[in-house]
Amino acid sequence: RVLIFPRGNNVEFLSMYLDVADSAVLPYGWTRYAQFSLSVVNQIHNKFTIRK
Repeated sequence: RVLIFPRGNNVEFLSMYLDVADSAVLPYGWTRYAQFSLSVVNQIHNKFTIRK
């Protein structure tokens, strides 16, 4: 899941985190590889939309 703090997490800007749901029940040493992308969509001028 994605955790989003629009006003930051002890900072003054947007904070975003990838979080593992139910991590307390996973075995010790559990790992997972995740690939993700972030898109910022400009609904007025599509040419300014970016994806990283």
